[in-house]
Amino acid sequence: MQRNVKIVIFLSLINFAGALWPVTALVNRIEPFVLGLPFFLFWTTLWILVCFFNLLLCYLLWDKREDRRP
Repeated sequence: MQRNVKIVIFLSLINFAGALWPVTALVNRIEPFVLGLPFFLFWTTLWILVCFFNLLLCYLLWDKREDRRP
């Protein structure tokens, strides 16, 4: 397996881990407020941004030449 594919799999697992039940249960609270948002809303917004950048990296790392057929 190519190195880029391993990185893409790792980034995908990070995206998946942020939405798992045990993780969200740990951050499901109102206080502390971060940037004027309750902590759970801040966590959700943060994971949306993290997922966006991870997916952007996955897109850039994925070898598109691999999908071409001769």
